[in-house]
Amino acid sequence: VAEQVEEGAPASATQARRQGLAALEQRAVIMGKTKLGPEGKTVIETVILPSIKEQIEKGILAEFTTTQAMYRQAVLDMEHAAETCGESQAQAVEADQTLDGCNALHKEAVASTEVCEQNKAAKLAADLEKCDRQQEYARGLCDLRDNSTMVAFSHLCAPEHCDVRESKTCHLENYVKSVEGMVAAAAEQRDAWTRKSLACAEAEVNASKVCAAAEVFAAEETCTSTHAAAILQGERCSDEQSKTSVAICEFGGKLQAACWGGSDLKELKRKIQGENRTDSYSEPDRKQEWVAVQKLQCVLIALRDDQPLTDDAINACAAESPYPKTFDFMEEEIAAIEVGDGINCTAKTMEFSGFRWEQGQRSEDFVRVPHAYRVAISRDLPPFTMCGRSLGCAHWADAAQGATIDDTAFAAGAGCVWCGARGNRAMCVGRAKEQFQIHVDRGTDFRVGVASKEWNLVGSADVGVALVSSAGEAWGAGEASGASV
Repeated sequence: VAEQVEEGAPASATQARRQGLAALEQRAVIMGKTKLGPEGKTVIETVILPSIKEQIEKGILAEFTTTQAMYRQAVLDMEHAAETCGESQAQAVEADQTLDGCNALHKEAVASTEVCEQNKAAKLAADLEKCDRQQEYARGLCDLRDNSTMVAFSHLCAPEHCDVRESKTCHLENYVKSVEGMVAAAAEQRDAWTRKSLACAEAEVNASKVCAAAEVFAAEETCTSTHAAAILQGERCSDEQSKTSVAICEFGGKLQAACWGGSDLKELKRKIQGENRTDSYSEPDRKQEWVAVQKLQCVLIALRDDQPLTDDAINACAAESPYPKTFDFMEEEIAAIEVGDGINCTAKTMEFSGFRWEQGQRSEDFVRVPHAYRVAISRDLPPFTMCGRSLGCAHWADAAQGATIDDTAFAAGAGCVWCGARGNRAMCVGRAKEQFQIHVDRGTDFRVGVASKEWNLVGSADVGVALVSSAGEAWGAGEASGASV
């Protein structure tokens, strides 16, 4: 056999076995042309036939067992990937729904703050209006007081026609009556002025109190608690956003793994069902090899027993030992995996809660809109644009210091990514073909054409992060909207 094998090591054990089988077939043909002596028959009986059984037949069956086990493991891996994928998807949906609810509460908290501010403004306006009315009322009373005459009793005098020095009784009765009337009138006038003066003073005090209360109310931090609640809710939603992004990206990775597993399984099945292969996968090749081995053994047995070597006799002999294995492609199990776990490896978009929130400073800026994430199953892309995974390489830079991105680090198609962070915000820039893909922490992404050879990743606590080219172009994420600037 060794003499029939060409020089050089075979590419695999399968090739070695097949080359050995071919060599034995050639040797059998040569042996069939001559009459074997006892020594030759002994070699067939004690060496060749046992070697075929021990090495070639067992090798074929062992190869089948290995391939079947490999296929079964691939199905189990796919089943496990589908199961974990389904669990992870449920977690991602739950996280996104939680985020959706959190943003709704954030809007309510902002609206509550606005209502508090509106109520305060309305009350302050009413208090200031009351202050103005009280001051106007006080001024009116004081004007009445100022326009009244304060009687001076020293101005009272006797009637001019009555000279009391000359006549002590000069119309004394009339005079007394006249003076008494004048005094009574003056007293009444004095009392009226006093009352007006007191009313003026009281009105001024009341007006001062009302206006002072309005000033105090204006200075009070009436809506502090609602402001704090809105800020706290916003921070909670920021945390939920991070958790949701992690959950969705974890699901995306498992989805890719499940889909890649399905693709790999299909490729393995194609190899197993294929023919004329040089590897150990092909089941048809194994069956043909098995038949060839049986025919070879039948030829050798016929030579050993001096039996005729007719095709019918050899075929009948070989048919007595059919290929003993049936490859299980586990079609039902695979179908159950695909249907039961709902893996969709052809989808272009995927929904979780089905919504996202546009946000701003006012409650009216909080708008809930339908949303589906773009999904990629390719091995060269992250599952979702916000994930930034599977980009080949990553370079992190301190955005506060500024990081220069040299175009040479982004050879076309290299798929590298630069990331920068500032506070709790981050942005990653990935190069794909002739475009930069920019991912910001809110999940927003957009692409810009390559316009220069150098970009600077910069950032601040207030603005976020941005990409600035040496030509002065700027792309980045704003604090409020997440849109380009």
